[in-house]
Amino acid sequence: RDLEGATNGVYYPLSHDGNVSQWWVTTANFPTNDFYTNEISDIQSIIDLNFSPGNYWVVYPWFSSYKGILSANRVIARGTEMNINADFKDKKVAEAKCLRGYYYLHLIRNFGGVPLLIDEQTAASDPYPPRSPLQDVLEQMAKDFTEAADVLPAQWDDPNIGRVTKGTALTLLGLTNLYQEDWSAAIGNFEKLEALGVYQLLPNYMDLFKYGSENTKESIFEAQINDSPNGGTWLQNMLGPRDAGNDGANSATWGVWFPTQKLYDALEPGDDRRKQFITPGETYTLPANDFKYTMQGDGKSAKTNVALIKYWIGVPPSHNNSPQNIILLKYSEAILYYAEALAHAGRFADAYTQINRIRNRAKLPDKAAVSDLETCISDINKERRIENCFEQNSGWYDLTRTKQAKKFLKDEYNKDLNDYQYLFPLPQTELDLNKNLEQNPGYN
Repeated sequence: RDLEGATNGVYYPLSHDGNVSQWWVTTANFPTNDFYTNEISDIQSIIDLNFSPGNYWVVYPWFSSYKGILSANRVIARGTEMNINADFKDKKVAEAKCLRGYYYLHLIRNFGGVPLLIDEQTAASDPYPPRSPLQDVLEQMAKDFTEAADVLPAQWDDPNIGRVTKGTALTLLGLTNLYQEDWSAAIGNFEKLEALGVYQLLPNYMDLFKYGSENTKESIFEAQINDSPNGGTWLQNMLGPRDAGNDGANSATWGVWFPTQKLYDALEPGDDRRKQFITPGETYTLPANDFKYTMQGDGKSAKTNVALIKYWIGVPPSHNNSPQNIILLKYSEAILYYAEALAHAGRFADAYTQINRIRNRAKLPDKAAVSDLETCISDINKERRIENCFEQNSGWYDLTRTKQAKKFLKDEYNKDLNDYQYLFPLPQTELDLNKNLEQNPGYN
């Protein structure tokens, strides 16, 4: 029981203490400029590409990630030594390793090389750990994910649904391989994921976000959200149309974050993923309470005249915040990661086969294969832009990893991005406390 409780604690930052699964989404999306805010100055600074070491939304990932890492280290160190059922012990330690790698993933894609802590922190631990080279952190992540994949089950029984699985570890390992530019390893791990036979694309894109439908066949990892007075999520509050907030007892929206018209216009004709948006004149029935809302124009509902409704359920019967799980990793993402690896390996026809799986689910025709790496990666990122709209693992992170962020911002929004801004600055508070930390270049 002690080990299980401690392992559960490693998941805790994903759905508590400000709900990491919601905070992380800001740095994954606002730097792309595909989203707009009509308040919250620190978010506006991110949109303006003013990445400050004191911006709470920029630096929060550092603190939340290390909180999860320190909890994972404790489970791994103590769990390994416990004289208990070996199978149970090995699975709990594997969960902790997979989650530790996941938290490090978030650190490296935001900050680059970071202090690599893999032992339980004690009074004897170095209070001023220096930054480790990025490749060292990636190697440790790959080790964690590999060892986790060797032990974790492909599926859990019902009482344990929501825990990381073999598929979670394999997907994160393949993504880590992409950061390592080890294309053959990435391909091999995504092929192992396919061989599990566990995951499939749901017939309709919006079924992923359907009220009451969680941990589906397309979900690889979700933050498990409880329906409780002090829990729940606030993504629907931030993203729902602003004027609907006048009926807050039913709508549960504040309306402060909106998609840009540019993002909406990026939809191809006939794209079924358009259903995640609402525009003036359209009516949407909130699934949690059957409240009918019709969007107004002229900026009355949203300054951009577009709102994102994929998270919008309305006020649940409990009158708590939304109890809907937040998807952290899904099969469609893995398919596009696989396509990216295939493209780098020069297997363009195979890459477009994967791209077209995503397009076909969206009721779009096949895209003809192009034997050019930059074009193929651009085509993959175009699908991600719509497929993973305002989600946790895509957007900015895909553009920076594939080195297309600068071109995207210039082409779409006529904004100039400095090379050093592919990474965020380290928190100033950490620099003040740790004499061995150095700020990322460009922010000094």
